[in-house]
Amino acid sequence: MALFTQSLPQRCSGVAALRQRPGASRAAAAAVPRRRLAVAATAQAPPRALAFHIGDTTLSFPLRGEEAARLSEALTSVMQTFAEKQKAERPKRWPALEYVFKGDPAAREIEYLEVFCNPNAHATAFDARALITLRTADGLKVTTEGKLTGVKADVEEYLAGLQ
Repeated sequence: MALFTQSLPQRCSGVAALRQRPGASRAAAAAVPRRRLAVAATAQAPPRALAFHIGDTTLSFPLRGEEAARLSEALTSVMQTFAEKQKAERPKRWPALEYVFKGDPAAREIEYLEVFCNPNAHATAFDARALITLRTADGLKVTTEGKLTGVKADVEEYLAGLQ
């Protein structure tokens, strides 16, 4: 909880009377004794929203920092899979990225987030597309596809903004 200090005049009515009286000087109004008052801030800033910029569309929703870090780790893992795929001499089946988050709507979180990417369907990480499904408690469901590198950049930008 942050603490803010604010100067308040001891006798507010005396200051108001000095300001209303014609010919009263500012020095006379400033001479009224003041005391320090500590006020505790109880309002919390709204949580910062993660924004996926996909083409001409932006999906923006609140996501906890630890969940964003888990998503970042999963995206890093699939990027490493693409690096290994480039070095591989023989073709083989690579594991897909399947990140799922089920939030608590009572805590004003999204109900469901899924990010899916199949490295077997794309030649490089720069060609790869991620399928994103977002569902809210109100019944809104959005499914879209965006560049894997763009999704990774959006998550990293979000995490950098939290620090």
